[in-house]
Amino acid sequence: MRHAPVLVLVLPAVLAAAGCKKKTERPSTPPPLDAAPVEAASSAEATPEPDAPPSFTPGELVVGAPLGDLGIIASYPKNLTLRIEGNRAELSAPGFYPVRITVEPLTLENAVMKISVNGVPQLTPGTTYDGQVKVYQTNCLLVRCLVDHPSPYRAEVAEVGRAICESIAEVPPPTEGYLRQLRDNSYSFGGPCRDEDRGRQATFQAAVGLAKVKDAVAACWRDAAAARPDWRAAQPVVRVGWNLSDANPPRWKVMLDDLEGDTTALQTCLEQALEPARAALPADVRTAPGCIATFTAAYDLDHRPTCPGTANPEPAEATPSGGGPAVGAGRDSAP
Repeated sequence: MRHAPVLVLVLPAVLAAAGCKKKTERPSTPPPLDAAPVEAASSAEATPEPDAPPSFTPGELVVGAPLGDLGIIASYPKNLTLRIEGNRAELSAPGFYPVRITVEPLTLENAVMKISVNGVPQLTPGTTYDGQVKVYQTNCLLVRCLVDHPSPYRAEVAEVGRAICESIAEVPPPTEGYLRQLRDNSYSFGGPCRDEDRGRQATFQAAVGLAKVKDAVAACWRDAAAARPDWRAAQPVVRVGWNLSDANPPRWKVMLDDLEGDTTALQTCLEQALEPARAALPADVRTAPGCIATFTAAYDLDHRPTCPGTANPEPAEATPSGGGPAVGAGRDSAP
């Protein structure tokens, strides 16, 4: 009977300790790749931080590795497991917040960032955020990268995942040569020129701007660039000059600038392509005595990506003022 008070005191303490024990469970495998991205929670509904950060130590870095056939590359630790299903990829490991990536062809309909050129919507490469998801618009692809953590922008433990998203880049697609724009606003007059002489500028613009002429110039460059790999990054300019005076017949000249190597065949093709423009101008026009008039047009040649499985729409042409292409929007913005 002398030990009874001791038992009475000890048992309630054991029960109380047992009542405080709480069991926690965590999933042993990552969710399926087609699971919906985690939405950013409001401050009132934020998911509580875990008691302890994951215990993941990054291994050797794989730099610029292709993610299957998705058309992108990324850098990530070698001790992560890469899974690819359809247009989705996932990088995961025990103790690591999964990185989930989706890739789809970029179109005007699904684009997150657009610009307008002469009132026509255009696609533009860039990066931005959609909630927790980093969005990339490349030349051909729309890429979304999610670090599957309740608050990746405030959690140091998600730094590796954020670095993976930052490393994503497009596998460069094939390109083709095309005519980016026609600039035809250059002219000069010397001496006592008449209004009639100055009015030849409109005649010249109409001739060099003929659709069949521009198509032929573009075709010359497209074929030449396809045959010469060393020209596939070049941006040459075709200049056309029409010179008038009172003493001599009109002079017509075609010049090819900013292109290295043997350009003989391309020069010949361009001269033939521009012949309809020359033929559309007066054959024997003279200026007022002492007046010299010179008109110049510039065809800017460039390259554009040929996105697999999609048709590349013709870009909106810049206005005849000669201004450069519109500057794209869509740089990083804070989420």
